[in-house]
Amino acid sequence: MNNGNGKPDQRLVEAQRRLTKSQEPLQELDKKIAALQGQLTAAQQDVAKAEQEHGDASTAFVDDDNDKNSARLLRAGHDAEAYRIKVKVLTQRLATLQAQREPLDRAVQQASTILSQVTTEVRLEVLDKEMATAKYKIAEFQQGIFEWDRRFRAMKEEHFQIESRQNEANQRANQMRMREQFLRTNPTAPGGPQNFGERIRH
Repeated sequence: MNNGNGKPDQRLVEAQRRLTKSQEPLQELDKKIAALQGQLTAAQQDVAKAEQEHGDASTAFVDDDNDKNSARLLRAGHDAEAYRIKVKVLTQRLATLQAQREPLDRAVQQASTILSQVTTEVRLEVLDKEMATAKYKIAEFQQGIFEWDRRFRAMKEEHFQIESRQNEANQRANQMRMREQFLRTNPTAPGGPQNFGERIRH
């Protein structure tokens, strides 16, 4: 996971390295346990075979207690006991290895917990940065809207003033045209052409 700058967060790298390092001895130990379990299974099978042979040898000796059957019985008993001892020793070794596994497993669990905690911290920091960036962009956008609204209002006000001046000019022009038209149709009216001439003669 990146820290928001496009580079892997060093805390995550270190936590992952610790987890991997803690897993290595556990993996080696598990290989030894698996191999020992295989040997123990084979030894248990040998015990079963030896006990079967001892049972058969006992039956043969009871039926005929000659030297051959006697030797077979002794050999079968010896083999069965030897395999049972082997199973006992392998079982003790397996228990020892499994006991060694417990602290290694705890170390892996601890390293895994630390990695999870660091991952959560980094994610929260990244989210916080993204939130700050989003807030900044929102503020910029809102400022842009405010500026656009201010300019729009200014343009509307300017347009209103231009229209008002234009309306006033049109109104004055209409009044002047109406007065000129009235005077042309009423030359004797005050301000008309005839009265203007009379004022000049007097």
